[in-house]
Amino acid sequence: MRFTTTILLLLLNLATFGLIFLLQDDQTISSRDSKGLSSQISRQIIEANRIEISGPGLKTPRTLTRDGSDWTLESPNKWSANYFAVNRILNQLQFLEEQVAFSVDEIKSTGQSLDDYGLEDPSILLRVTGANRSIELKIGSKTEIGSNVYILGPRGKYVHVVSNELISSLLVGLDELRNRKVFDIPVFEVEALGVQHVNPDNPSEKAFKVLLRRNNDGWRFESPLSAEADAALVSDTISSLALIKIDRFIPDTGDPLRRGLNSPFMKITLYGNKRQQTLLIGNPYQPSEEPEYYYAKIENYPTVFTVSAEPFDQLRVAQQSLRERKFIDFQNKPVSAINIRSEEMEIRLRKLETSGWQVIKSNRENQVTPHRASPAVLQKLIADIQSMRAIQFAYDSPTTADLSRLGFDKPTRTLQIEFQEDAPEIILQLAHPEENEEKLYAKTNQSEYIYEINRFTSLSCFPLNPLYYRNRLLEILPQAALIESIEIIDQDSGESIIQLISGNENSSWEPLLEKQPLERKNAILTLLDWVREARVESHLADQFPEVYSTEDGDTVPWAYQLNVEIILPGGDRTNKETHTYYFTERLSGTSQPGASVRHKSLFNSPIQLIEALAAIVPDEPAPPEVDGQPVPDSIPLAPLPRPENSPTK
Repeated sequence: MRFTTTILLLLLNLATFGLIFLLQDDQTISSRDSKGLSSQISRQIIEANRIEISGPGLKTPRTLTRDGSDWTLESPNKWSANYFAVNRILNQLQFLEEQVAFSVDEIKSTGQSLDDYGLEDPSILLRVTGANRSIELKIGSKTEIGSNVYILGPRGKYVHVVSNELISSLLVGLDELRNRKVFDIPVFEVEALGVQHVNPDNPSEKAFKVLLRRNNDGWRFESPLSAEADAALVSDTISSLALIKIDRFIPDTGDPLRRGLNSPFMKITLYGNKRQQTLLIGNPYQPSEEPEYYYAKIENYPTVFTVSAEPFDQLRVAQQSLRERKFIDFQNKPVSAINIRSEEMEIRLRKLETSGWQVIKSNRENQVTPHRASPAVLQKLIADIQSMRAIQFAYDSPTTADLSRLGFDKPTRTLQIEFQEDAPEIILQLAHPEENEEKLYAKTNQSEYIYEINRFTSLSCFPLNPLYYRNRLLEILPQAALIESIEIIDQDSGESIIQLISGNENSSWEPLLEKQPLERKNAILTLLDWVREARVESHLADQFPEVYSTEDGDTVPWAYQLNVEIILPGGDRTNKETHTYYFTERLSGTSQPGASVRHKSLFNSPIQLIEALAAIVPDEPAPPEVDGQPVPDSIPLAPLPRPENSPTK
């Protein structure tokens, strides 16, 4: 009995609280009705997830739905909505400029009806759904005075006079209400790019498929082959796709076969985080040899539109255009040796344990002659190898016959790069077909692919001249060494052109040169600087010839002999050396060969030394090009024979 009484009291309490809630809610609604329209609908507008706009004032009804922060136009055709257009509608509703409001009862008391305000059969019916509740606004006719319009409130009890700007936002055209972006997936989210297309000239051929996927190092082709992609170009391509705008939306009327979207010639797919979007590309909008626009649609969406043809025409060759053209990479591997060889000879470059590099050549008697290699040249050589780029991707799966036809059975160059660590060596081969020396192809032992490369720039990076790799610095005097005297002798007469002796223990040349003309003084100081650091422009031979030979077979005798007396440090002034150099007359503006018996070198002088000698030697002949005379060329060095016992792996 006690339990039954408790239950009865509980039910009575619930009924009492429910009645109180209903009364309060009714009072709240009445209070809202008496307030402005904005306050009545503000909550639904803020939480709106569905907007329906219809009525005779609209040519086409439309429905909008929200998912998160994205709005979609569900009808008449499903498509992503223009965020700014939808936001303008919501802002107009949330901040309505209300002029006045009066109740429906007041209208009836004056003998009028809702029809007099265009609200019996409204031109626009607006339904907004949010927070599990819908509101409905009826928009009637315009006011006779002012740019205002009549709206029947959500409970149908009050008529509000508001600004006509709301009508402008609601009556916006479908083209403006649609988002003109094709893809919704943001660039940073794209994990893969797929391109599938058929040959327009032969649609019966199997569709060609390309798939690129992002990895930790950039982008890589997964189809139709496994190869590195150019990360920058792929990123630019995806950014361009993300920015593509719709040119125009196409009405549902018309011949669908004319659009070509039932059998599109191209499909572009962006793969995002657990979602993807595929764009179908159909026929040209206006057929021509170079169409400007294509029909297009997003897969599984009925809306048809046109897009610019240019970016999609470029994607026809995505396998070529987006592929990484650099095909050698060893940036994080220290190089220990480089061998450059052809059928006739071999050049070996070795990194020394102490420091620097060494270049080794072999003559016909297999005598090995090592020289110090130029650090700058070796640095450039390594950079040139790593920066080699393909101009075309010739073969992805070459046959033995292909390799032989392209000349890889007798390659023009073979480069073998070894590393300090236990990293596998890289072998690069350059070859050309026997009947076509204009082309040059490359392949490595890292893949089977064959690349076409620029012949001139590539071969010039790896000259088969060991002198090219030799250190340009013949010698550098110790800092404490003193230059006691210099003398330049005319080889024809045997007379001294200039002879200067420092005459002091500090070997300061400034006091001695005070009476010299400024140009000659500066030239002598330049000559002294060169003697201290004898750096040549290039090596021409690793021997001292009796005369210099030109390309035409003419001989050019030595015109000048430079003798330099040097006092070496660590002893008395009797610890001396004489360094002797020979020079021809100036052959051109930038050519004046020199030679050194001490260093077994025939070389071309640097321009600073050439200019200094011209200022020191009286009546030095002007370069031949000044008088319009031909410039003699040096005889090109014959390639060294290949050593019989050299490694050939």
